Amino acid sequence: MLLDFPYSVDDEPTDDWTIEQVMHWWLLQAHSNSDAAYEDMVSRLSGQLAEAKASLWEDHRQVTKIMAGEGSDENSNPQNLPDTNTTEPAKATASSQSSDTIHIQIVDGEYQGTSYDLQPKGRVYSWVGRSQGKKFREKGISLPKDLEVSTTHGRFETQRGKFYFVDTGSTNGSKVGNMDLEPNAPIELETGMEITIGQTVMRITLP
Repeated sequence: MLLDFPYSVDDEPTDDWTIEQVMHWWLLQAHSNSDAAYEDMVSRLSGQLAEAKASLWEDHRQVTKIMAGEGSDENSNPQNLPDTNTTEPAKATASSQSSDTIHIQIVDGEYQGTSYDLQPKGRVYSWVGRSQGKKFREKGISLPKDLEVSTTHGRFETQRGKFYFVDTGSTNGSKVGNMDLEPNAPIELETGMEITIGQTVMRITLP
């Protein structure tokens, strides 16, 4: 027998509801709360995994750099050359000025017209994604309305006085112009660069 339930989980029970309708409403409430808790857990675990992977790669790059320095003379590996690790940040076509702030202007998508000033420092990254977690809302970019953006899509970081963007293995990927970015491969930022994630286009300005 099908239950006649012309209400939704957002409605509140009233005196004219039947016992069966009240019980069904409580069941919908439980399912809704479980879904919300699951989404929050997935968001937090995804962020922790991305941070752990970033830390591991940074340690690996440091060890590789030290080992390369021990096995070569002063002319074989100048300091201005990247190491051979495949995840070494891509070089920008023009050098960028070192500063503590990345200005992000959203120029297309659901959030067109909004802007953000991000200040990643060391291993304290500025995260971007669909998550509405605290680190996205307060120190990064939260884009919950862009359904093509992953919960944890990427991050902005700083290395040796320069800024980079990293796609942290998002589902739909990221682009700079028409170039698809490799997951977990930092790309150096420069003023005027436009990064596309989902339907959102972010224009970069470095002071």
